Amino acid sequence: KCTKVGKTLQWVNTKNSTCTKVGTVRVAKTINQKCTKVGKTLQWVNTKNSTTKATPTSANESSVTALPASGSDCATQGDQKVFTGGKMECRKISTGKFQWFKLSDSPAPPTQATGNVDSSQCQIADQRVNRTQPYAVGFPRSLEDTKTSGNLRLVLVAIDFADAAGTEDEFINAQKQIDRFNEFLAFESGGKLTATWEFSKTWARMPRPSTGYPIVFGNSSGDDQFMNDMISVTDSRTNYTGNDFVYILIPKSAKEFPSPEGFYSNYQTSEGQIQKYFAGGNFFYQNDATYKVRELWSVWLHEMGHTFGLAGHAPFGSALNIMENQDSLSKTFSAWDKFLLNWMPSNGIYCIPASTLTTVDVQLVPMQRSTSGFRSVMIPISSTKILIVESHRAEGFGDRLSKGTYGVTTYVVDTTLDNDRSGENIGQAKTRYASLVITPTASTRGFSDAQFDRPSSSGITDSLMLQGESVSYAGVTISLVKTGDYDTVRISK
Repeated sequence: KCTKVGKTLQWVNTKNSTCTKVGTVRVAKTINQKCTKVGKTLQWVNTKNSTTKATPTSANESSVTALPASGSDCATQGDQKVFTGGKMECRKISTGKFQWFKLSDSPAPPTQATGNVDSSQCQIADQRVNRTQPYAVGFPRSLEDTKTSGNLRLVLVAIDFADAAGTEDEFINAQKQIDRFNEFLAFESGGKLTATWEFSKTWARMPRPSTGYPIVFGNSSGDDQFMNDMISVTDSRTNYTGNDFVYILIPKSAKEFPSPEGFYSNYQTSEGQIQKYFAGGNFFYQNDATYKVRELWSVWLHEMGHTFGLAGHAPFGSALNIMENQDSLSKTFSAWDKFLLNWMPSNGIYCIPASTLTTVDVQLVPMQRSTSGFRSVMIPISSTKILIVESHRAEGFGDRLSKGTYGVTTYVVDTTLDNDRSGENIGQAKTRYASLVITPTASTRGFSDAQFDRPSSSGITDSLMLQGESVSYAGVTISLVKTGDYDTVRISK
């Protein structure tokens, strides 16, 4: 209500507006208010932005700092102003400006859009004619050498060398990697898949130096001498019974030890066959300007993901899923991979064929959260192509993304294509079953990764659409119309 306050007219709340002490301030829905005498009563009166800290005067008046208005300008992506129950976060929008967005610590469930069809209509069949690798790009998964439900029995053995001794500190780190691995499985599978580990935390000394094994990556025959020696020095202290996967811990000092080929084996222990194996070798410990920090748990999961039956390594350059790259800035499964694994929640996919699409707004739960709701919009374009939209945040398993990172990424899966990774190490473009659909501005701005000092020139593209941006593919337009606790995308044709 417009009311005379002193010598001026001001807007005064007329409902639940009484206060108890003149001069105290509060924030109500991001509006700064001050306790002021109006007539014969004390009431909350809207004021200009203020940094005055409020003085608590009752149980209903918490101590808060005056907040910027949602949508007002801010200076630096990732800046935050915390208040009880949430925070304001500075995010970049399509115009290049930075704006404040109000976020809740416990957001209400997203609004569930209607008009979608059963997700089975988005199960595009794998239709490759010439297969260069055995893992699936579409439905059904043609290979599952590691189960994706139940309990896995995993073995971690530690071996070292006379010229490269292991340390106790490496066992502490290895246990942290195991714990993170287990957290990832619980999060991504929704509890469908768990793991039990055998890890003796003792180094077994190999009979040859770290440089004494004829290992050549890409040629599994070179692993024989190494694996036979490894079994001979670990078998008496390790229970290999019923193993699903054996990981081999190499000491950090073995910087010249190459990476064995890994995976499938016929190597025998006293408790039976080693089903699959992997050892990272110098891949983890070499100096690399792009990957300042590599984590064992994510490469263990990436390699196991292939044995789940996932092709991975696409969409190339997104840096947003663990199967595209084990060192991605966000280490979650993509919506498509999660769908293939039958790990997507029952209400996780908004499936809408392009042939029936008009216009619909869908709120998306970021891939880094377990909140119930749609995680992806999937739009079949034809019997062999599907357009996929998913939301991301710099939180959870996306914590390598710089603060304030948000948005949606869009990619197309073509199930007639296979991954041709030949020439990948020298940057040659090859065929991949999934490819990014990005805005012109996104193709030039690049990610930033302040926490891990990963340069934006490292060959990755900021594939995340900002609020106000759109992309189009095959007559379908995807627009990010609103961000906040969730991203609201508009799908139209």
